Amino acid sequence: MHSGIVPSAWQWVKRQPAVKNRCQCPEQPAAAVQPVLSHQQLERHHLLVLDELGYVPFTKAGAELLFEVISRAYERTSLLVTTNLPFEAWTEVLGNERLTGALLDRLTHRIHILEANGESYRLRESQRRLKQRTTTRARRHTS
Repeated sequence: MHSGIVPSAWQWVKRQPAVKNRCQCPEQPAAAVQPVLSHQQLERHHLLVLDELGYVPFTKAGAELLFEVISRAYERTSLLVTTNLPFEAWTEVLGNERLTGALLDRLTHRIHILEANGESYRLRESQRRLKQRTTTRARRHTS
């Protein structure tokens, strides 16, 4: 049996003990943040999914922890990273060019890139619901 864990990348990093005291997340005080996954737990999983990498910039400690996690998982655990950023923009999120280069070196060694382009399904669904409401209201007013 295989197991995995799927936090958003930022959520996972901000909840680690090494960075929780420097957490810059206004919605939750640093003292209330609990670790999502220890390094020992990481080693027991066959897959680590880091979702939404790049939506929120990392602190220096957060970027270093992400690098450490990816380095530990490198060639031991399967990684799946979702992002809407090209590799060139990762330095902005991680804040350190050398760290970003080393992280990307490990990630891209045996990589399969799947690009998903096109209209956002969330936007499409929202527009469909808006159209339904407008049509329903128009029918009520003409009845």
